Amino acid sequence: MAHPVPAINRQAFIAALEEFISQEALQTGVLLVDLNNLTDINLQTGYAAGDAVIHACLARLQALSKMPNTFFRIGSHHFAFIVPRISNPSLMSLAIHKIKQQLGEPVAVGKDQVQPDVQVGLAFGPPEAANAYLLLKRAERSLIDSRRGKPYRFDVIDDQKESEDQTLLAKAFKKALFGNEFELYYQPKKNLKTGKVDRVEALLRWELKGRGFIAPDQVVLLAEQLGESYTLTKWVVGTAVRQMRQWLGQWNLGVAVNIQAGLVNDPNLTHLVQDALSIWGLDSEYLTLEITESAIIEDMHSGLENLMRLKQAGIALSIDDFGTGYSSLSYFKNIPASELKIDRCFVRDMLVNEQDKHIVKIIIDIAQLFGLQVVAEGVEDGETLQYLAELGCDYAQGYFIAKPLSVADFEIWIKHNAG
Repeated sequence: MAHPVPAINRQAFIAALEEFISQEALQTGVLLVDLNNLTDINLQTGYAAGDAVIHACLARLQALSKMPNTFFRIGSHHFAFIVPRISNPSLMSLAIHKIKQQLGEPVAVGKDQVQPDVQVGLAFGPPEAANAYLLLKRAERSLIDSRRGKPYRFDVIDDQKESEDQTLLAKAFKKALFGNEFELYYQPKKNLKTGKVDRVEALLRWELKGRGFIAPDQVVLLAEQLGESYTLTKWVVGTAVRQMRQWLGQWNLGVAVNIQAGLVNDPNLTHLVQDALSIWGLDSEYLTLEITESAIIEDMHSGLENLMRLKQAGIALSIDDFGTGYSSLSYFKNIPASELKIDRCFVRDMLVNEQDKHIVKIIIDIAQLFGLQVVAEGVEDGETLQYLAELGCDYAQGYFIAKPLSVADFEIWIKHNAG
């Protein structure tokens, strides 16, 4: 019987790294190890093979860890070493060599041999010029450079200004989160069967004085780095549900809320959603959770039970950005989704790009085959909207219909455009 894959624990890694940085007089280093081809292994050979590779690589990497609390699994195919007391950073090249040597041997999966594709990124810094998030960011940048074939840098990177900026932004984020300074904007979704707007997507916005609007991706990353993903998601879901309840009767709108990838396997996610619906007295049929395709594929086993619980609670699930990842028919057998969202990169040029047009049609056909609804993102002209309707697409959203709007602007807009 296969053993369960060890859990991802990014926050434990961050906490341990902060502890080492605070205790060490010398530099502290980070090594990020990425199994670059794990998703390919999962899709081509099966998830059992992928799990076997993870177990084998974990055992090999743990054999290299000489100190407690220095080795962690921080992503579906990402691992991290903390390297304390670095007197000569160039010696980290020896550690990288050992890691690649340990993982260089194929993994036996039944009668087959599977070869892991390993990439390593590094970062280091003295206590006065380092924090856990900065080191992790540097290591991730190094990992990207490594994939591109660039050599490792063992000189000291002067990014004190960047560190100070991140610290100020982190403080501002905490203040905004607990001071209710975030906003939700709402982007209409047009029902292509009825011609009416009966759904919206809730989109997070944060306007910081002196800096303007902070990019949503950066807000999500800050929440993850500060361990506040759950709190932020709770605020977003609660605010969106409350707003739909206030509009109920005047406009009976369904709302879609984006769920961060790291929360897909959080056992408290179902309770978070049910509590919001209960507090504001909104039926579950009005709420859809949007989860990215990559989050579903990369965390299939640990997140599946969670997704099933949400479905059993009557919460609709939507696969966001469909087609941009490693799309496979195999996971449709297991994922309890009710909707696919076609990514804007296919929709935007579909009338002038035959490949995009074929991809959009195939996705719609697949969705209909599996009994799923389809939402097309990035609709920017009437011809595209009309063609999507002819293909049998269920919903469309994009600037041709309306951009994301504040509550006040949305109320003005929908009075004139509900259908």
